[in-house]
Amino acid sequence: MTKHLGIFSLVFGLVSTGSAATGTFDSIHQQYQSIRAVGMGGAFAAVANDYSAWAYNSAAYSRFTEGQMQVAPVDVAGSLGFQDFNNKIQGLSGTGGGASNLASVVNTLNSLYGSQYQVRVKLLEMSWARPNWGVAFVPADLTIDMAVHNQGAPALDIRAYADTTLAYGFGKNIKNESLGLLSWGVTAKAIMREYASKELNALDVATSSNTLSQNDMTSGATGDFDLGLLYTPYLPEGNAWDWIRGSRPTFALVGRNLLDGGFTTRALTNGFSTVNQPEQLYRVFDVGSRFEIPKFWIFGGRFAFDERDINHPAWNWQKGMHAGFEFDWMMTSWWKGQWRVGYGQGCPSAGFSALFTVFRLDLAYFGENVGSINNPQQNQMFELRLVGEL
Repeated sequence: MTKHLGIFSLVFGLVSTGSAATGTFDSIHQQYQSIRAVGMGGAFAAVANDYSAWAYNSAAYSRFTEGQMQVAPVDVAGSLGFQDFNNKIQGLSGTGGGASNLASVVNTLNSLYGSQYQVRVKLLEMSWARPNWGVAFVPADLTIDMAVHNQGAPALDIRAYADTTLAYGFGKNIKNESLGLLSWGVTAKAIMREYASKELNALDVATSSNTLSQNDMTSGATGDFDLGLLYTPYLPEGNAWDWIRGSRPTFALVGRNLLDGGFTTRALTNGFSTVNQPEQLYRVFDVGSRFEIPKFWIFGGRFAFDERDINHPAWNWQKGMHAGFEFDWMMTSWWKGQWRVGYGQGCPSAGFSALFTVFRLDLAYFGENVGSINNPQQNQMFELRLVGEL
């Protein structure tokens, strides 16, 4: 797992020698994030009808009618202004602890107060979804967050994740003519994580030439599972129900990371340990709904509404609220795509996908609330994903 530190250094140019206190962040880190979902504002628990069902709601596997295989060489997301922010921080690093240098560092950090930026890279992601089951392997999911806080004095907070995930999802239907269609699903997943979290005050920034080192990283492994439900109620015949029945309302309930046992680390001399673990996954719950738009010619679509991440330490009703709309178009089975808009965590989002033969391009613009309920702050991001699909 220590190879991930080298990838961090290559991608972000952040290598260092110092040590400091743990960073403070109010954002919710998603262990996996689908570009299609973020384009819809994150409202996906009752949709989840693609390769990412293992991460959002494995009950959706029970409703697949055909297989889908994807290989994504690269998926890159980054905050607007990240490069400018990083350049400013790197310009301050190693300038020395003199009074004039410290004053410059303090002034620059104060000017950046409340800002948070992120870069996230997923490499060589592979997935295979079939009716009733699916597998996914994400060998490298790398995230780095940088933020400036001021609790008596300005400080630079840094948080980094490097995850390797192997997941298997299974879903099954329970039919009842009088009640509707109930689907359930389970995802079992194994995750290896390297993690670092640091807080650097003005003196640390001025006297250290860099920000992260291998000594700052802690690593561990864990296994966990998610349980998901999908329910489409039976609606009786009759004019009063026609417009509702046409939308095929579907409701979702998902419990993620239900074991919530944290990461177990292995020391060379002391065997397995639970000391100095990476950040845990957290046991959280999602509720959601989906309403289809009747298909017309080559067009279709759906609305979705979710409340996500309930029980996360950083959750509040605004961070949990997600809503989105997806508009489908299909010229042929090998030339099709979607447009998306959404509103999640108080931030607007938009997305686009196009499949031509076996090549797929996904784009998304989205945001996240990185503040508190009384002081919301937005981190706005773009994402690009290139896929080979069979």
